[in-house]
Amino acid sequence: MKNNWLLGVIVGVSLWLPCLAQAATADLAIDNGSITFSTAKFYSGDTVRIYARVRNIGDVDVQASVVFYNGSKIIGATQPVSLRADGAPEEVFVDFLVPDSSFNIYAVLAGSNPADQNSNNDSAMTVLYTAILDADKDGILDASDNCRDNANADQADLDYDGIGDVCDSVDNTPKPAIVTPPPAPTPAPTIPAKTVAVAPAKTSVATVTAPDAASPSSIPLASSTTNSPVANATTTAVNTISSNAPDGTVWPDKAYGIFDNVIAAEPTADDSTESFWQLTNPAVQVLLIVLGLLAIGILLSVIVVRRKASRASVESEL
Repeated sequence: MKNNWLLGVIVGVSLWLPCLAQAATADLAIDNGSITFSTAKFYSGDTVRIYARVRNIGDVDVQASVVFYNGSKIIGATQPVSLRADGAPEEVFVDFLVPDSSFNIYAVLAGSNPADQNSNNDSAMTVLYTAILDADKDGILDASDNCRDNANADQADLDYDGIGDVCDSVDNTPKPAIVTPPPAPTPAPTIPAKTVAVAPAKTSVATVTAPDAASPSSIPLASSTTNSPVANATTTAVNTISSNAPDGTVWPDKAYGIFDNVIAAEPTADDSTESFWQLTNPAVQVLLIVLGLLAIGILLSVIVVRRKASRASVESEL
C-alpha cells in the first residue's frame, strides 16, 4: 500500500515537469519607433547610421540577430544581440548609403535562441523618406545648381556661361548678358484693292467767240470733242453770259464756260455701282406701287370700319 502511494507521486511529478518547463517564454521585441537615424536630412550619396533597439519581454535570456533591409537589399552585416530576461534594451546599428530616390528601412529579428514564441513583434519598418539631390548641400538642388560639387548658394556667374564662379576655371571674364529680342510681329495679310476700269468720258468743250460790233446778235460758236481733261483747264471761255447785251441784243440763255466743262468732264457713273434705291430701278417702282396700294387698302378699311361704327351707333340710339 505504501509503495503504491510513492509510485503515484513519482508519476504525478513526471507529468507536471513538462508543464513547468513550458512556463518560461522567449519573446524579443522590436517596434517601428525603435528605428532611428544619425541625421534628420538625407542627402543623396551621404552615409548615415541606422539604429535599432531590441527589448526582451520574455522570462528567459535570448540570443538573436537583427537584419536591416532597404527594399529587398540587405544593409551591412547581420547584428547579433544577447538580452537577459526583463533586462535593459540593447541597441545595434549599421551604416547606410543614401540612394538618389525614395527609400524606407525594414529591420527584422532572426535566429532567436531559444525560439521566439511571439513573432508579431519581430519586425519594424520606417516611413518612406525622400532623398535630397543636393551634392554640395548649399540649398540649391542639383537640377538647378550651376556648380554641384561646390557650395554656392548665390549661384554667381559673372561670365554667364552657366558655370558658377566658384568652379569656373576656364574663363570668368564678365560678359554682357544675352538678351533674346522679342519675336517680330506677324504682318497683317495684304488685301489687294479692287481695280475698276472706268472709260474716259468725252468732254465737249465750247468755245465762245466774243461778238463784233457789226453783228452783236450773231455769236459764232465752235465745239470740239476731246478725251483729255486738260482741255477743261485750258479752255478760255466766258464764265457768265448775260441774257441781254448792253445794247438790248438778246443773248442766248445758255451759259458756256468753265463750269460746263467741269460738268461735262465728270465720268459717267458705273452701272455696277448705282444704288438700288433709284426710281429708275424697276424693282423700286414695283415696290412703290405695292406700298401705294397697301396704303389705299388701309385707308379704305378705316373708312369702312368707321361707317359701320357710325351705323351701329345710330341704330343703338333708335
